[in-house]
Amino acid sequence: ASANIALYSRSGGGEAARIIYSNKNDYESISPGWSGDTSRLDISVTSGGNFSEKMDSTSPYSSTFHESIHNISKGNEIAIVITADVFLVGNSSPLLVYDEKKGDRSIRWNSLNVRKFVTHSGRWEKVFFMLKTGKNRSDDHSIVIYFWNQDKSTFYIDNFKVEGVLPEN
Repeated sequence: ASANIALYSRSGGGEAARIIYSNKNDYESISPGWSGDTSRLDISVTSGGNFSEKMDSTSPYSSTFHESIHNISKGNEIAIVITADVFLVGNSSPLLVYDEKKGDRSIRWNSLNVRKFVTHSGRWEKVFFMLKTGKNRSDDHSIVIYFWNQDKSTFYIDNFKVEGVLPEN
């Protein structure tokens, strides 16, 4: 089962943080900003819809999100919030990767070992990854977000979402 996540500020009177950008790949239709191999769509293990993305020994990288920082931040310092439903099989241990680029050059690369947060195999669990863009990010920077199947194991991804959230004032 999927969980909805809302970010709240301690000092903001309990109001939800302001989301200024949201893009979700639920694998049900082609989502703008996402690229990937549609032959990996799977119907055997899904999280609420008809399809998920199956990763296995032939797929080192998942569907990938590409977007300019400016289109997400609209000139603001923001937090990038990445969520996905993940179904691990056996000892699979993929990485969720955030790669910030200036042109073709990577200038910030962060990863989250999914296995450290998804402790049970064989069921859907939510992965949550948040990074701040910083004040000095240039409008010509872009971000690339994907799962890296470094151990070439089997797992499934669904409801892969990227959001831009304004921080507390």
